[in-house]
Amino acid sequence: MKTILTTIALICTNFIFSQSIGDYKYIYVPKQFDKKVDYPKVKDALLKSLTQKKYSITQEEVANWPSDLADNKCNVATVKLLDDGTFLRNRVILQFNDCNGKLITEVKGSSSEKDFELGLKDALITAMKNVPTSDPKQITA
Repeated sequence: MKTILTTIALICTNFIFSQSIGDYKYIYVPKQFDKKVDYPKVKDALLKSLTQKKYSITQEEVANWPSDLADNKCNVATVKLLDDGTFLRNRVILQFNDCNGKLITEVKGSSSEKDFELGLKDALITAMKNVPTSDPKQITA
């Protein structure tokens, strides 16, 4: 019985203190993704979707960030776009990481569109439906 209560307490604590991507205001989007997913239409769809969700986007290198971001780099989440497709389906994974490289959340989307670039864009739009709107909180390291 003690083991069950301890396990439940740990799970509840994990939910209470875990971060959400919605806690962030700023998202760093690299200028180039992996070669498999680095298409202008896909990148534009990601930037547009994040902007619609009220995130502020930065694509500058860390050394060129504005002073409010450079002073506290932990207020910026980083997004990675990964291809998880198969022969018949286009799939993408969006990984959001914190300033320490720890995974905050991972969102998946898929599309049955046969054209590779259009399929990736469609899968990305599907994945973005599961990303919450920005509701920023002060993040500390």
